[in-house]
Amino acid sequence: EKSYIGSTAMFLFTFITTLIAVFYYNITFTTLVLVVLLFISFISVLIEGVTPKGVDNLTVPFVAAFIYWFIFLL
Repeated sequence: EKSYIGSTAMFLFTFITTLIAVFYYNITFTTLVLVVLLFISFISVLIEGVTPKGVDNLTVPFVAAFIYWFIFLL
């Protein structure tokens, strides 16, 4: 069962994790980067909310990593 508190925590920790990745890869932090990180976090919460229990542990990291890779590293 999904909760608002769990979804909020998911959003915050995804944002923090992607923020750390931006600094690790020396990507210049701009407003556009901030918007993209918020987008990745939001999509991750949506994916987590619609996938069945247990499968979200695989789908969320793959989707977030793919979006991050597609936007920043491609």
